Formats: sequence, structure tokens, C-alpha cells
Amino acid sequence: MSLGPQQPTDVVRIEKYLKSLEQDTSNVLLNEDVNKLDFIRTTTFRADQWENYFDVTGRGYVGLKKRVRIAVALTLIKDGFLSMYSVEALSKEIGYKSRTSFYSCFEEITGSKFPEFRETLRTSKKKQETSA
Repeated sequence: MSLGPQQPTDVVRIEKYLKSLEQDTSNVLLNEDVNKLDFIRTTTFRADQWENYFDVTGRGYVGLKKRVRIAVALTLIKDGFLSMYSVEALSKEIGYKSRTSFYSCFEEITGSKFPEFRETLRTSKKKQETSA
């Protein structure tokens, strides 16, 4: 895999930027209708740097968007979002039009079905409460 004209440091810088997006609950990738070009325009990186990043890493824009959205969902869940709001609300909060779309993406990115993941969280929380 060749880095082409892009410097290896650009790939590292983009990865760092993406990690920051995974923690940002108001980032542009959570917008339901954001497209690749609109996303790129919001960053400090040029379009050719992003295209080279996608080529070098073998990741595409859609996969990147899914990864960031699920990371944000996990942060929101950890922060108690689901104790106050529904899964439908969580789905919309991270840019999905439906719970079904969120479930599919969640499984694709994490390898776990969301209802099973949620049950694991509940069980873990109950064990913590009884041991305290």
C-alpha cells in the first residue's frame, strides 16, 4: 500500500482528528443529511488529503461516518442517555432516520446486536448495584 503524495504524518493527523470527532456529540457527521463534500469542507484538511487517506487506509467516507456515529452513541449511552431517552431518540441524535438503521450500523461496527449489548449493560449495572 503506497502513501502516494501524502505524507505519513497526514494520515496520523487525520486519524487524530477522527478520534476527536468520536468524542464530539455535536460533530457534523451526526447530521442526517451530511455528504462527503460538505464534511470535508468543515475540516482543515484538503479534499486530496482525504481522498488519499481513504485510498491508503482502505476506508471510505460511509464507513468513517458509521464508525464516528457509533462511537458517539457509545459515549452518549455511557453518559446515561438511554436512562432519559428512547433508542429512537438516540438514533436520531446521531444522524439515523430510524432505530432499524441504527441497529444495523451498530452491529456492523461493533459486531454485537444492540438489544444484546443493552442487556449486557443492564446486567452489568445490576451487578455493580448489588455489590455496592
